[in-house]
Amino acid sequence: MSKNVERHSGMTTGQRWFIIVAGTIAVFAVIGALTGSTTRSNVAMASPPTPAVAAVPTPTQAQQSTTPVEQVLAYTNGDYVVGYGQGQIAPGRYLCDGDKEGFAFSSWTAYSDSGKQHPVDFGSVGESGRRYMTVTQEHKIVSFTGDAMWIAG
Repeated sequence: MSKNVERHSGMTTGQRWFIIVAGTIAVFAVIGALTGSTTRSNVAMASPPTPAVAAVPTPTQAQQSTTPVEQVLAYTNGDYVVGYGQGQIAPGRYLCDGDKEGFAFSSWTAYSDSGKQHPVDFGSVGESGRRYMTVTQEHKIVSFTGDAMWIAG
């Protein structure tokens, strides 16, 4: 009886994976060494930054008055933070003059917190009414619903 023995020349699957993993680690090690040495040499040769000092002139009264200021013409449906910045509603008195755009009913609510948990003032206006609303510094958010347009007045 003779046994047939198969002979395979080459690498096993385990040997192939070992070479792939070892080669990948070696490539990353070389890249890391090159990157690290370049960074170290750049840091060693770099001089400390020199602080920039510039004289900034203060604006004159004439320059201050020519600065354009964004002015909101009307507030409508949405939430507005009370303040003087861009997109905010400033404290003051606002007017809704009734049915200019065909709305039927609109309301407003002022809150004492930014989470809109504590309403402190509210009101509504119908299609033929004229209504005033006052926003104070104590208000944090003013929320409008509907299509009414509120203008400073």
